[in-house]
Amino acid sequence: MNHFKGKQFKKDVIIVAVGYYLRYNLSYREVQELLYDRGINVCHTTIYRWVQEYSKVLYYLWKKKNRQSFYSWKMDETYIKIKGRWHYLYRAIDADGLTLDIWLRKKRDTQVAYAFLKRLHKQFGEPKAIVTDKAPSLGSAFRKLQSVGLYTKTEHRTVKYLNNLIEQDHRPIKRRNKFYQSLRTASSTVKGMETIRGIYKKNRRNGTLFGFSVSTEIKVLMGNNSLRYLEFREGAFDFQTSQQNLRNYSNFKKRDFMPPTSKKKGQTYPSSLLKFSSRTTVNKHTKISSEEVSDWREYSLLYLIMKIIQFFLSSMT
Repeated sequence: MNHFKGKQFKKDVIIVAVGYYLRYNLSYREVQELLYDRGINVCHTTIYRWVQEYSKVLYYLWKKKNRQSFYSWKMDETYIKIKGRWHYLYRAIDADGLTLDIWLRKKRDTQVAYAFLKRLHKQFGEPKAIVTDKAPSLGSAFRKLQSVGLYTKTEHRTVKYLNNLIEQDHRPIKRRNKFYQSLRTASSTVKGMETIRGIYKKNRRNGTLFGFSVSTEIKVLMGNNSLRYLEFREGAFDFQTSQQNLRNYSNFKKRDFMPPTSKKKGQTYPSSLLKFSSRTTVNKHTKISSEEVSDWREYSLLYLIMKIIQFFLSSMT
C-alpha cells in the first residue's frame, strides 16, 4: 500500500520530518528549522498533520509485527495532562523492557483495565506472570478475566519493587508531555512516540552493530525491508543489519542488493550477502573480493556468539 500517494512533498522528506519529531524532544517549529537548513521549506502545521496521519499508520504496522513477548509482563498506568485535565496512559512491557502495547484513556477504572488486559491476551496470549502495582482496578480486572477463562495459568504479582522497570520506562514519554489540546491528537502522537521507542528498544536489545536510524526503521516498517540490511552511500558501504533476521539473507532477491543508478564509474560495492564465493559478479561494475567475504563471516560469527550468550543468560534466569 502506498501511504504517500498524492503528497506534495517527497516520501523521504515526510519520513525524516515525522521521524525527527517522534524520536527526539523537538517541537514542530524546531523540526521546520532543521528541514529549512537542508533546503526544504515546509510549514510547521504541515509537519503536525504528517505526524497525526502517519503516527497511526506506524502504530498499526508495528502492532501487526509485534507478536512476541517474554514470559513475564509488567503493566502500569501513568498520567498525561490534556487541556488541563489528567488522563491515563496504560502501558505494558515484558521482562526484557520491550513495549507490548499502550492505551490512552480518560478514566482509570476496572472497565478500562479489563479491556486493556483483554487486548494484550488477544495479541500475545498468556504469560507466566503479570506484575502490577496495588491499584484496586487492576486486581479487580484480573480476577474478572480469570472468571471468564482468561489468564487462568498466570500469576498476578503486586510486590512493591518488582514494577520498578516499567516505572523507569515511563520517563521518556512523561519527559515529552506536551500541552495537548484534545484526546484525539494526544492519542495519535503518543502512539507514534511509543512505536518508535519500541523499535529503538528492540534494536538495542538485539545488539545492532551500527547506530539506530529512525528514517531507515520507518522505511522498513512501511515495507522496504532491504534498507535494514544494505544502505548504499557514495564511496562507502554501510552495513546495517537486524541480528534477528540476518539468517534470512538467502531469501532476498538479487535486485534488492543492486547498486543505485547514480553510482560513479569505477566504484564497486560488496555483495557478499548474495553468494559465498571468493569473487562474484553482480553486474559489470560490481565485484566482490575474498576480503569482503571474510568480513561477512566475522559478522556471522559475532552474531552466533551473541545468541549463545543470550541463550545461557536466559536459561540462568
